[in-house]
Amino acid sequence: MELKKLETVGNEFNLLWDIMVEAFPVDERHSKNTQEEMFDLDNYTLYGAYNTELLGFSGVWNFETFQFIEHLAVRKEMRGKGYGTQIMSQLLKEGLVVLEVEPPVDEQSKKRIRFYENLGFHLNQYEYIQPAYEPTTKPVPLLIMSYPRPIDLSEFETIRERLHREVYDLKEPLLSLD
Repeated sequence: MELKKLETVGNEFNLLWDIMVEAFPVDERHSKNTQEEMFDLDNYTLYGAYNTELLGFSGVWNFETFQFIEHLAVRKEMRGKGYGTQIMSQLLKEGLVVLEVEPPVDEQSKKRIRFYENLGFHLNQYEYIQPAYEPTTKPVPLLIMSYPRPIDLSEFETIRERLHREVYDLKEPLLSLD
């Protein structure tokens, strides 16, 4: 399996977008137009995962002190075959890596957390709100996982502020759903 950086909007992006729509609820992804505009950002990379065809993708933000894996998904019919682990193995370089996950409230969210823990991630128990991606979507209570170590409260607050400002385009961090 090979990870390739997608450079432009085209047929590959449309296939990738279909996977994103299938894998993520509308409140946990950008609009298609916004996702297309992100090709112009210097610190964001959209990777397609391929063998002979598109298997999945990952969207990654690179900051000075950490990497944020915003999205990771494998085509529904290809799940459970180790491709998600292969994608993550290629993304996990040296340094701190963070991602957002749903709290462990049902079997699917618990399974997702175990997947990341098996890769060496740590579930941090700080309250975190993912801001709305678009004016028509809602904020989502999530948790932050970190690799290769847990993060302390100060690091969490710095990461939250950076994500909310640069990924979600907020002036101030969103601290509650109120």
